Amino acid sequence: MRKTPVPEPIAERLPRTFALRDVAIAPENMRFGEAPDDEIPELAETIFAAGVLQPLTVRPGRGKKEKPGMALDGRRRWLALQLLLDAGRITDAYPVPAFVETDPARQAAAIVLTNKHVPVHPADVIVAIGKMLKAKLAFAVIAGALGFAELEVRRLAALSDLHPKALEALRAGRLNLRQARLLARLPDRKEQGEIAEAALNGMGFQEWRITDRLDAGQVTTRDRRFRLVGPDRYAAAGGRIDSDLFGERPDVVLDPEILQSAW
Repeated sequence: MRKTPVPEPIAERLPRTFALRDVAIAPENMRFGEAPDDEIPELAETIFAAGVLQPLTVRPGRGKKEKPGMALDGRRRWLALQLLLDAGRITDAYPVPAFVETDPARQAAAIVLTNKHVPVHPADVIVAIGKMLKAKLAFAVIAGALGFAELEVRRLAALSDLHPKALEALRAGRLNLRQARLLARLPDRKEQGEIAEAALNGMGFQEWRITDRLDAGQVTTRDRRFRLVGPDRYAAAGGRIDSDLFGERPDVVLDPEILQSAW
């Protein structure tokens, strides 16, 4: 009787936090030995403000000459951390999040691939952007470090002041990004927290409560008077428009009295 071959277990991809002193660049890294690029100082500032958002991919060290974690992916992040270490802004005990790749095939793949297949939760990105802004980093610097368009960074930054309960609900999947953006338009953070708390407790998202509040007393470009007057005549009369940062709600007419006169 033939024996059914037992498949070999797949090696795990293990999350682990290393001290900075225990991480180095693996020699098989495609850019091993290259000089740091000009944007490493900016990356260092974002890491100093918000930590290492994207974990490195490392393999276990081989022999006594290698560190416990040898980075296959994450060279620029490691260089930025070294810059902070050399400046005395962090110590060699600084925690470095990483995935330890033990499978040889995946180790080889990690040399040419990035960690994009290990997504960072939007809530964590939002919190990180808030920290970077508090550290007085410019939007362009943050965008460059995260690889986002500057407009997208501005939109995510608008969510960084959300009530903590709202970010908790977003992370838990009780809110989606569109709902978080709608919630961010409420100026009352206490009310933000109440609505987010209801979502966390499984009571759903009270969208009507927000839209009713936002629509109350507002004149938008959907007003029939604005359609008749037109944007050019309204602007020529000194009228102003407030455009929605997220492009999801109609523009608000800030000078309804001018619109009324032009009408």
